[in-house]
Amino acid sequence: MEVTALQEINETLEGQLEEVSEKLANTASDLETKRHENNTYLDKVSQVLVKNESLEEELALSHKKQESLNGEIDRHNDEIARLNDDVIRLNERIVNRDDEIVRLNNGVARLNEEVDGL
Repeated sequence: MEVTALQEINETLEGQLEEVSEKLANTASDLETKRHENNTYLDKVSQVLVKNESLEEELALSHKKQESLNGEIDRHNDEIARLNDDVIRLNERIVNRDDEIVRLNNGVARLNEEVDGL
């Protein structure tokens, strides 16, 4: 009877060993799937990091270009201000000349009156 009991224990242990082996195989398969998923994810993260670096470089170049354009705009604005000052001075000269023309016309009119009175 001892042999039968040992055979039953052996069969039970073999069944348990088979279950554990199957679970280990499933776990190994799951781990391999997860490893593949993680590698795929890491590849995507790497691609995003490369793209991010490229975008950062592009942004830096864009900032430099914007600074350059801002400097150019400032120079144009300074030139416009100088030209506006010139226009104001010319307008003042025109007004002064108009005043002189009016004064001279008034003098001519007085002289004409004097000539007519002679």
